[in-house]
Amino acid sequence: MSEFDVRQHLSYLFAPGGQLHERYAPPVEGEVEDLVPGNVWQTFVYPHGAANPLIMRIYRLGAAETVLTSFWRNETRALMRISRRQHPALPILRDAASLPSLGLGYLFIEDPGQPLVGAHIALQRLRKDRVHALRMLLNLLDAVALLHREGLIHRTITPQVLCALDEHDSSPRLDGFQMSAFVASWLRGQGVVHESRGSALLPRDAASLITLAPERLGPLLGRSVRDLENFSCDVFSLGMVGIDWFVGLPPQEECRAAVLNGYDESAHRRLIESAQQRLRQAQLPLELRRLLEQMTAPAARNRIPSAIEAHATLGRLFPSLLNQFEAEASQARRAPLHLYFLRQSVERMYKDGAGRSAPERLDEQEYAGLIERDLTGGVLTWSPQGFEPWDSGVAQDAGSAKVVLLGQRYAYFCQYLYQDSPKEDRRVLVVKYADHASRVRELRNQPRQRTMPTVSASFFRQTGRTRPPATDDSWADLVESIRFDSASIHVPEVSATVDWLVQVHEAELAIKEYAYERVEDGPAPPGDLTPRPIILRATARQPPTHLKDPKDAFAELFWRAGKVPEMGDFFERMVEEAVDRDEQPVFLLRDEQGRDVPLKLQFDARLDARSVRFKPMEGDRLIPRRGRLRLDDSRSRAVLHRQQRAALGLSQDHELLAQLREPRALELATPAELQHVARHIQDERTAQLIRRIIASWPLFVLQGPPGTGKTFVASNVILDVLKTDPFARILVSAQSNDALDNLLEVISEQLRKSWPDKELRPLSVRVASQATEHRVSLRARDSLVAHVVEDMRGRLERSEASDNTPALAAIQDQWQTTARKQELDVELFHRVQRAASIVFATCAGAGANTEAMRAGGFDLVVIEEAARAWLSELAIPLVQGDRWLLIGDQAQLPAFRYGEVEQMLRHDIRERLTAESVGRPATEAMLPYLKHFRHLMEGASAHGSSSPPRHMIDEQRRMHPDISELVSHGFYGGQLRPHPDTRRLHGVKRPEQFRQSALLWVDTSSLGIGAYERGRTNQAEMQLLKHLLNTMGELRQHDPDIPAVVVLTPYLKQRELLRKRIQLAPESFHSVDSFQGRQAEVVFVSLVRNNANERQAQALGFLDDPARINVMFSRARRLLVILGSLRHFERFSDLPHWANVTRHIRSQERFRLNAADPALGFHFKASSGGKP
Repeated sequence: MSEFDVRQHLSYLFAPGGQLHERYAPPVEGEVEDLVPGNVWQTFVYPHGAANPLIMRIYRLGAAETVLTSFWRNETRALMRISRRQHPALPILRDAASLPSLGLGYLFIEDPGQPLVGAHIALQRLRKDRVHALRMLLNLLDAVALLHREGLIHRTITPQVLCALDEHDSSPRLDGFQMSAFVASWLRGQGVVHESRGSALLPRDAASLITLAPERLGPLLGRSVRDLENFSCDVFSLGMVGIDWFVGLPPQEECRAAVLNGYDESAHRRLIESAQQRLRQAQLPLELRRLLEQMTAPAARNRIPSAIEAHATLGRLFPSLLNQFEAEASQARRAPLHLYFLRQSVERMYKDGAGRSAPERLDEQEYAGLIERDLTGGVLTWSPQGFEPWDSGVAQDAGSAKVVLLGQRYAYFCQYLYQDSPKEDRRVLVVKYADHASRVRELRNQPRQRTMPTVSASFFRQTGRTRPPATDDSWADLVESIRFDSASIHVPEVSATVDWLVQVHEAELAIKEYAYERVEDGPAPPGDLTPRPIILRATARQPPTHLKDPKDAFAELFWRAGKVPEMGDFFERMVEEAVDRDEQPVFLLRDEQGRDVPLKLQFDARLDARSVRFKPMEGDRLIPRRGRLRLDDSRSRAVLHRQQRAALGLSQDHELLAQLREPRALELATPAELQHVARHIQDERTAQLIRRIIASWPLFVLQGPPGTGKTFVASNVILDVLKTDPFARILVSAQSNDALDNLLEVISEQLRKSWPDKELRPLSVRVASQATEHRVSLRARDSLVAHVVEDMRGRLERSEASDNTPALAAIQDQWQTTARKQELDVELFHRVQRAASIVFATCAGAGANTEAMRAGGFDLVVIEEAARAWLSELAIPLVQGDRWLLIGDQAQLPAFRYGEVEQMLRHDIRERLTAESVGRPATEAMLPYLKHFRHLMEGASAHGSSSPPRHMIDEQRRMHPDISELVSHGFYGGQLRPHPDTRRLHGVKRPEQFRQSALLWVDTSSLGIGAYERGRTNQAEMQLLKHLLNTMGELRQHDPDIPAVVVLTPYLKQRELLRKRIQLAPESFHSVDSFQGRQAEVVFVSLVRNNANERQAQALGFLDDPARINVMFSRARRLLVILGSLRHFERFSDLPHWANVTRHIRSQERFRLNAADPALGFHFKASSGGKP
């Protein structure tokens, strides 16, 4: 492709109607630079309204996978991953896209400047100014350490890819990511350019080439690969760059010998030794020489393994090296530097008892001496967000105090005197805030620190005249030496919300451990040693005296929000639920040493809200008179531990945090990658959606309203990812076992169809602990690891003898013998998990310490029913990968007990109960992340050329159009469209009125107050349902996997009443919450609520929640029958969902049936005691 062709294509992009029109000004004529002739070009482009240009890099992409496609994809994916870190030494990606119709791909980056070669003014300063060179080397190591933490290798760091603006003070920025690779992908050959093809982007001068490690340069110049690359090849290159800056590299003439006629490794090693010899002869500090020698060891095994370790080492050496270089430059300081403190600066010290005089009657000399002694031997460092991360919300302008003096007991957050004003005085630092050094311990790990100079402290009165400092020495050079821009986008609200939720979970477990005292059940007759009933009574709680400990603070939040159940009520409810699950509850007694002692107590009765009675037991004297008792919560504590680990991992995953805050994705798939995707999908809209999801990187959010086939889409995305990349590892997760197993069953069936030969089929496993295996569906149990191992052992036993050689036959015979003895099982158990292409695990299970989870990061994480999980639950699978597909529906049920948790967060925002204990207050900015999926679907999206990485499927394939229109208008603004295949007949012939419609509201309004609810049960609806089922007779089973009929009700008491009084299988009755994600041919809904209350909360209860109503009304395929008082719900037209639903029912006569209509044949027998 010629430069003229490129200009023509670009003119289309910037012309009216083009993708870039009105967003960027077209490039100036003559400013297109040919980077790789005929294949890669570069030009300057100005965003509209901007004074500074961006670099536009254009790649030629072919219909088939080419080296240029790899260049473009590698560079774009790498920059997408690191750009949000906003590191000053790394490029910033502004936009990118592929243009299949033009055969091009482009990306925009901020202008990094020109390569640091030749007479570049910034390079001249680096070679002359050792102080500046040391700072810039630390800056580059910091940047590459960031890459390595992200699992990214640059692979081609040379002076040609280190760029800077043509200014004396310009800092180097790393460019040239075309051959970069993520380690997980690179180890299996994905996304890596064949080495010899990468020579097109290599520098032409020999001195730049020898800065590449031997194991890297050899293959690039045609030699076969001999050594496996790792992070240390980047370390080598940075070490050679450091040698170049401090002492210079060997001359070009010497360097050519290593690369003139292919690669000469011996010559390269001699050049490395020559460079290190220059280093040893130079007048450099010994520690710096040793570090650079270790970084440039020719053999990778002798080299510092990654930039993380190299950066940490130079960070430790930095203060002393900088002092030495400054002394050489006659910049060493002798006079004390001035530090002013304010009245509020010393309040913390007075409260701690460190100072004797109160701040309002300040002894200035006392506190000046205290501060000077505390700072002796301290360090000077930098906080990019100032005091904000530790502010409890009362400080003004906390983010401006970024200079931190770390003393022995206290951390002093400072800024210049009169900072950011015409009077700014850099000779003086002012202490704005002081806090315990232990609370800011992470600042001790900042790489840029300086030894504390001698300090003279003085009290500063903010009124009146200020005495000028006695010296002209300034803090400026010291501050500039430790200053750096934040290497991460500041998204505290995401991480803060997850941390808050984890703390709430931990506190919820703590408040359900009850302090008790034993109560005697009357005196025992003399000589009677028969065990007596055990009566325990909860003792009064002692409120904490302070809230500095997070455990105390979050427990207090539960108490003040009224969310702590009484011991009697709680134990009774938990025991009843355990009995329903056919389980025997276990109680744990915490002894005086804090150990948990399991007790086989048999619950007898709740005596009152605070007292319980257990049945007599042998050894009851083991239960002390006073202690603490709780139900066995070991599973919940295991999940809590996994959430804590995930929260920590999330806090360090800056790209994931940024995506959760403002989703942004680029469509990076090339024509070659997409040509086989979704080829078997007949519906073109669905095929396009699957292609868009696979093209989007790194995130896509998919909203699937009821019956829209989101499981079908997800399963096909997973299959096509495996077809595109057979070595990919995919984690599939969901909050519930039911949702996970439903997806597993669909995917397993798709795998069987796509790979009929079992030996070639991608391996999938279902992860579950022994305690939870019984919750796995029957069809999904074949994928449990133990079942897969058993199947594999059986295939080994049945395998036929090899026809190749006697040696192979002997080995096969040995395998079969070992398999029969089950001696391979342990090894197979581990190998199966490591080799699995698809791992299925619940959100909690994804944090288990299993081989499947330890086998390395996942290329794609798919989470079903994401809207039903707390962000702290989602974090467990999310942190396991670097690409994500989230599937859910914010219009259906939210996370468990969402309303209570939201109330508690709002209470914490108002009262600031937890602020001091965690070092930051709960804020309004955290509220959207309680409904994180809604935030992702409806919130702001980061800017980019592509549309936001989210989509709502609007064609539903489950519900008959009559039902679909009710759901669509009631909860989705009329956006849902029924597929033609949904016009299924239900076949119900009796009652006669059912024949004309797939939607019926049997209205109990005319039954009077006798049809009112009573204690969350409704006798009228129970009788009506019984009559209708008897009239209808047995319903036809259309699909063996779909129930013919189910009954839904929002209240557990009504469900139990229906189970007792109606002759249907118990599994036909469900609460709403338990049936999300499932379907039935015919669904009856018993609404229960019917009363005379005027207040909405008392009249509707949680039926004011549209999500719950949506789930109830969207489960039926052929017939939905709603039982309830239409008049009662019409009273609440201020609630949009009830207004829309009742209006739709009234829209056609066939949708409403009067329960008192004689033609229906129902005779209501009202019971006394109806509750109005």
